[in-house]
Amino acid sequence: MPCALKQAIIRPLLKKLGLELIEKNYIPVSNLTFLSKLIERVVAIQLVDHLTDNELMDPFQSAYRKGHSTETALLRVQNDILMEVDKGNVVLLVLLDLSAAFDTIDHELLLKRLSVRCGIKGTVLKWFRSYLKDRTQSVVINNTKSTAEPLKYGVPQGSVLGPILFSIYNSPLGEIIKKHNISYHIYADDSQLYLAFKPKEPLSQEQARNKLMNCARDVKSFLTFNKMKQNDDKTEFLIIGTPKQLKKALYQDINICQSQILSTDKARNLGVIFDSEMNFSAHVNNICKNGFYHLRNLAAIRNTLDQETAKTAAHAFVSSTLDYGNSLLFGLPKTKLNKLQLVQNAAARVVVQARKSDRLSMTTLRKSLHWLPIKARIEFKISDLAWKAYNAIGPKYLIDLLHKRKIGHNTRLAENCLLEIPSTKLTTYGDRSFEKAAPLLWNDLPTQIRTIELKTHLFTKYYGKT
Repeated sequence: MPCALKQAIIRPLLKKLGLELIEKNYIPVSNLTFLSKLIERVVAIQLVDHLTDNELMDPFQSAYRKGHSTETALLRVQNDILMEVDKGNVVLLVLLDLSAAFDTIDHELLLKRLSVRCGIKGTVLKWFRSYLKDRTQSVVINNTKSTAEPLKYGVPQGSVLGPILFSIYNSPLGEIIKKHNISYHIYADDSQLYLAFKPKEPLSQEQARNKLMNCARDVKSFLTFNKMKQNDDKTEFLIIGTPKQLKKALYQDINICQSQILSTDKARNLGVIFDSEMNFSAHVNNICKNGFYHLRNLAAIRNTLDQETAKTAAHAFVSSTLDYGNSLLFGLPKTKLNKLQLVQNAAARVVVQARKSDRLSMTTLRKSLHWLPIKARIEFKISDLAWKAYNAIGPKYLIDLLHKRKIGHNTRLAENCLLEIPSTKLTTYGDRSFEKAAPLLWNDLPTQIRTIELKTHLFTKYYGKT
């Protein structure tokens, strides 16, 4: 890798407007040359293909992988939790966070991992050594540039290869967690551990708590050995179950490497607020708060925008918030979904500049903008993920949750492509899981719809034929 392409320019920017001008409130934004990123892209494609073809990626690591996302990761975690609660169990969930994880990577350890775990040797390994070594970075503030300093540790910020190399560097973590027989999911430097116990049995509670603490201890030992630091201040612990079962929990804290972590009622998990009863009340309220905030700002400048531009702005600031993580909201009570619907309705009125006094039908208004209502958008997301899983596309951890229905020799039924629907006990838990919701929605689709445009079908279902 040419030395001229290994020089980074760092520009510190405030995380949010209005914050105090102190070091911890700045985020360093790294700028690399276009040509260096172009070369990295070529290498990244080949590297990911090699890792995928040889099944070298952790199946429960969702970052920087095609078809994987924070939402698919959360959907699998939520599914597992809901199914355990449906069985009458209580789930312990620990959310771990790393401090400056990308900046502390030891180059020699990374190269060894590339060689031993990934089978990358010879000229290719030499190229990666060249890519990592002799890097420099300078800081630019108010057009004043500092002297170049060597970058002895970490992967380059703003690079294409950096995140993938971090995933490889961190790959043994999953194996450590598996040894403790604990469920987990990893997304970049965010890790979550969870396991269930029977609340009626005190011994089961104690065993689950000890198992989780022992696993967390081994995880921290691995991180320390590999020059990574766990951020204990951001580690959060939730005890999840029905209100009745939560009363039987004997412990409200967990010790992680001499740090006592008290359980909390809610915690932000990859942008979605999980709560102890998995009812998403706090998350729905947060979406509404953010949605109306952006709508007030949009309404203030609406007269200066044409309708198409206003529609684009509404998509960018409101619809994106309503759609992110909406697959987790399937099966919630109408009272919660109606709150989200009010946000979308308000967005529609702002876009077309309609007043409440105009008494326009919201169905007609949304239809004119070609916006599916909230419930349909949730159904669309889950049905789309079900189609991908049925056709073996996307994360394996979602594919494994769905099973094709065995229908014997009836070829007519075979063409229907139905999925098995698991039995569950609680409508507020098991029925909301992806494992149950996806087959229900999938089997309810007309046969021909499973191979054509899904959104067109849902639009017709909710608004009628046009």
